[in-house]
Amino acid sequence: MKVVYCLVTLVTLVTLHGDAVSVSRDQPAAVVKENSFSEDNPLDTLFDTLMKDLVGLFSDIEDKEDTEDSEDSEDRASYHDGLEAKCPAGTFYNNTSKKCEACLPGTYSQANAEECTPCAEGTYNDIERQGSCKSCDAGTFANKTGSTLCLDCGPGTFTDVTKSTNCTACKAGQYSNSDHTDCRKCRPGTFSDKPLDTCTPCPKDTISGPGATKCTGCGPDTHPDEPKQQCITDPICYPGEYRDVDGSCAVCLAGSFSTAINSTSCTPCAVGHYNSETNQTSCLECSPGSFSNATGSTTCEGCVAGQYNSNNGSTDCSDCSAGTFSSGNATVCTACPAGQFNSVNGSALCTACDTGSSTNNETGSTKCNACKPGSFSGTSGSATCTSCAAGSSQDKKGQANCTFCIPGSSSPKEGAKTCAACEAGTFSNTTGSIMCTKCAAGSARNTTAATACITCTAGSFSPTEGAIVCTDCSAGTFSNETGSTVCSNCSAGSAQNNTAATSCDLCSPGSFSGEAAKLCTDCSAGTYADKSGSLKCDNCAAGSFQNSTGAVNCSVCSAGSFSVEASPLCTPCHAGQYAGTPGSVNCSACALGSSTDGNAGATKCDDCVAGKFANVTGSPICASCPVGSSTGNNTGATVCETCSAGKFSNSTGSAICTACQAGSSTLNITGSDSCSLCRPGSFSSDDGSAVCSVCPGGQYSDKNGTTTCSLCAAGNYSEPNATVCNMCTPGLFSNTTGSAECTKCAAGSSTESLRGSTNCTLCTAGHFAARAGSPSCDPCAVGTSTEDKAGADKCPLCEAGFFAEDTGSSSCDSCPAGSYSDSAGSSVCTVCAAGTVSAAPASVTCSLCAAGTTSPVNSTACSDCEAGSFADKVGSPECSPCAAGSYADKTGSVDCTDCVPGSYQDQTGQTVCALCAQGSYQDKKGGAVCKSCANSRTYTTYKTGSISEDACQGPLLNYTIAGKVSQLTDNDTVTVPESSTLVLTAVSGNWIARNPSNPYTETVLLIQGDKKTLKGPKVILEPLMTNIFCYKDTEGHGARFAGYQDKDIKGRQCESPCRNTESLPIGPHCQVQNETSPCGIPQCIWDVECSAGDGTGYRGLVNKATLEGGRSATCQRWDKDYPHVHTFHPTAYNTAKYGIGNDNSCRNPDPRNIQKPWCYTTDHWTRFGECSVPECGAAFDYFKH
Repeated sequence: MKVVYCLVTLVTLVTLHGDAVSVSRDQPAAVVKENSFSEDNPLDTLFDTLMKDLVGLFSDIEDKEDTEDSEDSEDRASYHDGLEAKCPAGTFYNNTSKKCEACLPGTYSQANAEECTPCAEGTYNDIERQGSCKSCDAGTFANKTGSTLCLDCGPGTFTDVTKSTNCTACKAGQYSNSDHTDCRKCRPGTFSDKPLDTCTPCPKDTISGPGATKCTGCGPDTHPDEPKQQCITDPICYPGEYRDVDGSCAVCLAGSFSTAINSTSCTPCAVGHYNSETNQTSCLECSPGSFSNATGSTTCEGCVAGQYNSNNGSTDCSDCSAGTFSSGNATVCTACPAGQFNSVNGSALCTACDTGSSTNNETGSTKCNACKPGSFSGTSGSATCTSCAAGSSQDKKGQANCTFCIPGSSSPKEGAKTCAACEAGTFSNTTGSIMCTKCAAGSARNTTAATACITCTAGSFSPTEGAIVCTDCSAGTFSNETGSTVCSNCSAGSAQNNTAATSCDLCSPGSFSGEAAKLCTDCSAGTYADKSGSLKCDNCAAGSFQNSTGAVNCSVCSAGSFSVEASPLCTPCHAGQYAGTPGSVNCSACALGSSTDGNAGATKCDDCVAGKFANVTGSPICASCPVGSSTGNNTGATVCETCSAGKFSNSTGSAICTACQAGSSTLNITGSDSCSLCRPGSFSSDDGSAVCSVCPGGQYSDKNGTTTCSLCAAGNYSEPNATVCNMCTPGLFSNTTGSAECTKCAAGSSTESLRGSTNCTLCTAGHFAARAGSPSCDPCAVGTSTEDKAGADKCPLCEAGFFAEDTGSSSCDSCPAGSYSDSAGSSVCTVCAAGTVSAAPASVTCSLCAAGTTSPVNSTACSDCEAGSFADKVGSPECSPCAAGSYADKTGSVDCTDCVPGSYQDQTGQTVCALCAQGSYQDKKGGAVCKSCANSRTYTTYKTGSISEDACQGPLLNYTIAGKVSQLTDNDTVTVPESSTLVLTAVSGNWIARNPSNPYTETVLLIQGDKKTLKGPKVILEPLMTNIFCYKDTEGHGARFAGYQDKDIKGRQCESPCRNTESLPIGPHCQVQNETSPCGIPQCIWDVECSAGDGTGYRGLVNKATLEGGRSATCQRWDKDYPHVHTFHPTAYNTAKYGIGNDNSCRNPDPRNIQKPWCYTTDHWTRFGECSVPECGAAFDYFKH
């Protein structure tokens, strides 16, 4: 049975295993069925275990060949042949080990293979037990057979297809992308002359165009324009320079500057500003502590002593106020130090305070204050007055010293105005005392300002220091000396009920006392004291008692009672005990067989009467014998005798046991209280029987108390102890009376399920009885018949292709079309599995459906796969949905088509692919998702279906430090070495640059194509996104958009850059072949009413500021100076950087000091306030498609 079970399970697993391993690596995960085999599939483990079990079973069978016949050997050989023909895909049959073994990584096999095949070039297998090899992805290759992995393409090489055996080198002027799936042209300003992953920036003073293989220098009388990568003839005068009359560029002199390219003159520095170097783009503000009151200054003058200024860009200095002073070049005035002062403005120094005064440790004082009482100042220029030391005082102000305390007084703390008199219980006998001394224990003082204490008299005491009066001794104590610190307790045996006593009195007879007693205590009942001064009372001896208090002796107990030590009374003896003499200390227990009849205080015990017993000493009463026992008419009994088997007693106190009558017994039990009638199936014929006898086999009794058994009738039988005779069960019979058993019917016959039969009947046709004693003839099992014979003892199996689905069949039916039976004895025909069909009846197998088709179960024909699905092998049970990144647009497909570059499909089972949305692209085929631009925060695509990363547009800034060129696409801070300069080129978009170490330096604006040179040490660089790469819908659907995009949303070339001067709802657009086409410019994400980060990017319409107390005020317009004058007007820079316009919307042009949107208010008394704009959250990008 174990062999059959393992074979059936193995065949099922081989079928599942074969289906699973034929799935290609290129198929989506959804195609693989739930029972697929893989490295971590538990079916693999079960498969291997079953194979090992079968091999072990067959080995056991072969070991027993000597004891089995040749027919068994032939059966084993056929089983072995079956195993060799069913190795699943991914394994091969090893003729040596006679096992299916796994193919190693780098190889594969189909089902029933005898060896594994190495993977072809361009494919690989990285795990064992595979039915096919995986294709190398684009960008990788395998140039040999039997590969276990694919190699990445090297630098400057690519392959854009799968299953590649080598990679192709990029042409000169190109570079390979990061995943080596294609080559791209070098950007302008870079070149490549050999295969590389990146293009090399052109050396200084050279240029290049797209796809350049080298860089070229400009000719005579020309110079390179790096942003445009062109050679130009006219020199460019950069900011910090101006064009002279001869057309050449000259640097601005110290004290002047220029900010624009090709300026015709330099601007003098304004008052409060200066410039000490040439070639500057701005002037520096005079630092605090200096000023300039003329234009064109090259330096600033320092403030004189006694003056200061604290603002940048000052035109004069201010006098220091009284209480402060300054030296030259001061930015602030210094407060006079503690202990000094001045009282006039413009002072250069401060004056020291006189003795007896101070500035109370305060700086910036305009006068000195006299020392308060309790303090003094002995030197001039004191910052504070010193408190009088402990033990001294001063009651006047403005003093230079303090006075010591006299005897009888003290001052415990510093700063005392006067000395305090000693309190009662203390004294002082010296001058300058810090503390008064407490009176010693045993003395006291009840007046103040004392210089000594008084000793306590006899009968009194003081236990601690500092007593005001001495305390009288309490009752129970005494003191017989002066100066006592404690009173003594009265000794045991004495007492004292008065206070202030000097002695104690002895206790009288009949009483006693403990230590410190106020009174003596009478002796309690049961005790006595026969002398004076007793420390305690004595207990009455055992056998005596005393029921009064204060007694001097005890009395003896009478007979019949007893007492223990210290008893107030004598106790009568308990029932079952007795005491025969007076003065007893305990009572004696009654002997066995006697009691006191339940009476207490007894002087003797009586014997138990007949029928009763006492089996323990000290019994209070004699107990009656229980039922089933007796005392044999004896008195003084200690136990009762149990009735023997066959006898009983049914009442307590019985003297004898009665014998059971005939027909009953005590069931062989002793001590019975009654006799039981013999049960049916048993009998007894004598009196006094201990047990009843059982009826022998073939006899029975059906009543209680019987004395004989009856014989069973013919057709019946009985076993011993029977109450009735049983009829013979079906399949058995008997033909005599008194039978103890029935006889079995012969094989091929039965009693037709009847009971009590005397003969058997042959089985009818279609039924059989396989063994003797069959109760009835069984119908032939399904898949068998009797071939119309009667009296059969077995049913033959139906042939293959036929079946018998009912029991009791006399013939087998042929299997209908769409089903089959491949073995004999079938009860039903197996319907063709999904992916297989059979067209004729009586089939023994089903045919596989062709690739591209499938069928449900029980089919006679195959149908094509629906669009969006495929079947890549014959016999597919179902069509698999196309994987994500592919589609099938027709029926009957054997595979799916990859999505083309620029499209994707993230669902399975689809018939088309979708174009990549704005902001994404796909440069490879078969994409399940589209790729985001490298810096999705600042880069986006302006059309759908983009096929290259080059379609991502955004800001790009080249910056050069010490000859090294770097690129920037987002906010960053660049560190510039002290000996170097920073050269900026705005390649794409507009940029701003500012120096964080000098926040007052004007911010530099770079328009696309501009080149500027700046100094460090740090420069903050930021792209301007609004209306350059995205537009503001609140400004009229992008009416202010001024970006450089010149292609429409379909990627077509525009006649002019994208604009929306008409404020059309389609947003920025252009003309393409006489057609108005939108450009796909996204909205700026801050178009929503929320603020991110420091709020500098907020462009919403909130125009209310929140004031103190929850009030709100309308914002003041940025282009107005009323009611508050300010400097954040809508200049080109402020508009581009912070969104400052001719309106009153909340903005943040001052992020160094405020971290959220704000505005100047129309409230005359509140200059500015923060706006209640909700936070956008942590995620923040520039684009909103």
